[in-house]
Amino acid sequence: MSYTLGAPISAWGCGCVDDDSQLWLDASTGLMYVLEDAASPCSTSIQGPDDMYLPSDTKLTKDDDGTCTTLGVSGKCATLKSLSDDIYDKADKEVSINAIREVVLPLLKSALDKVGDYDKTTNLCFGDYKGSELKAGDDLMRREWSLRDSGSRLVDRNMSNSSSMLQLYGSSLTDDGCNFPPYVDTTTYSIFSFAVPMKLMNLMGCTVEAEGPATMCIAYTGCDGEPSFALQMNGATAGCVFGNDAMDISSEGLSEVFGEAISIGVDQIGFGLSLNGQFPTTFKVYDQKGTSDVTLAANVYFQAETTTDNMTFIPEVVREYLEVDGHYQAALQYGDGKVTEQIRKVFSSKKTLTAIKELTQVTVASQFKAKIKFLLSKLSTDHSAKLPDIDLGGP
Repeated sequence: MSYTLGAPISAWGCGCVDDDSQLWLDASTGLMYVLEDAASPCSTSIQGPDDMYLPSDTKLTKDDDGTCTTLGVSGKCATLKSLSDDIYDKADKEVSINAIREVVLPLLKSALDKVGDYDKTTNLCFGDYKGSELKAGDDLMRREWSLRDSGSRLVDRNMSNSSSMLQLYGSSLTDDGCNFPPYVDTTTYSIFSFAVPMKLMNLMGCTVEAEGPATMCIAYTGCDGEPSFALQMNGATAGCVFGNDAMDISSEGLSEVFGEAISIGVDQIGFGLSLNGQFPTTFKVYDQKGTSDVTLAANVYFQAETTTDNMTFIPEVVREYLEVDGHYQAALQYGDGKVTEQIRKVFSSKKTLTAIKELTQVTVASQFKAKIKFLLSKLSTDHSAKLPDIDLGGP
């Protein structure tokens, strides 16, 4: 084999690589990898040359599709019709983030226009929440249903006693998917989330058939010019919005992201962008010495959940004898996560996934967790001597 020596690997632009680094060549692809000890990973604070980072006071503008405004009201949950014109108009006038402007607000407007008598079967949460509250979910939110009429009345989310019937309502945020994103506990996020019946989605133009409600959650922060947003949908909503032209709701950049997930079948899908690495995501890394927790200051995150019924890539004759619950998570940190021109461009790109794939000098981590059960009893023809099901469990 012949080769020529070029610049030392320490000059490639990554401060974590030096001339003593171990190399591994993948003979099947010809790609060369630099190895490091997972028990003592390189500090992410020195990745990349200094000139890849923008000044610390860089702020996104409307031209970058990166402006927003906090909703300025305490978080609450009720029905769709509880959303005031003032709150909707505030977001409509002052938010330029594509995920909100092109998907969330048009979806809310269409639902409000068509909801009619379905309102009592809907859920809407909106307002400002701490990241820790969104993670905690069920313990923090309460909803009070009046015993005197069929309407609903909002109560303080810390309220513990009431003469009326109380039901825990953090489950609304959880059911809407708001608990999935990797929030910063102390950061305040503005939220829009909902769960609506598929019959309402059908009135809005959706032709997707699905059991259960359609759900969605958008969380955003950094409205001082360094935005982060996280968009979560269940498979029904994603199918309606990104796989259904009749809905007349489109976002070219997000369609590229969510379209790939729809093609393989998902129960829940999430995607987020952060200009300054505000998605702290921890992964457990294994090596010969044991395990280590490595945390990325991620600029991009992906998340998906799927079950056996949606795993259409597995032949139906095989799926009949399986129960699978799978959860996939991936995070991408560009450089050390701080503000860069490349991530700035991703915010306004009409081909979001393509722009992300073209990034270099990135750290990527992903994991897939699954619970698997083999239904061997279904293979048994002799009812007196059935084979036992094998439950492999999971994390």
